[in-house]
Amino acid sequence: MAQCSPDVRAAVAQRTLVVGGCAAMPGFDGRLKQALAALAASSARYAPLKELAAALTITTNPYARGACVWTGGTSVTVGS
Repeated sequence: MAQCSPDVRAAVAQRTLVVGGCAAMPGFDGRLKQALAALAASSARYAPLKELAAALTITTNPYARGACVWTGGTSVTVGS
């Protein structure tokens, strides 16, 4: 987000998608949001992102953790 131009940072912060098995752990999205906010508060490099901490929206994969691979495989099979 820090490398994005200032006019699109808010849009990027509101559309953060986290995928993978660990993303399904309870409380992961909240801990990630806290870690990113702490990084922005403690680092001069990421200071421009401080105002985005409140706007940050973390979205996890909408599929069940065990079904992600099956869903992806189905999409590839149907498309070929």
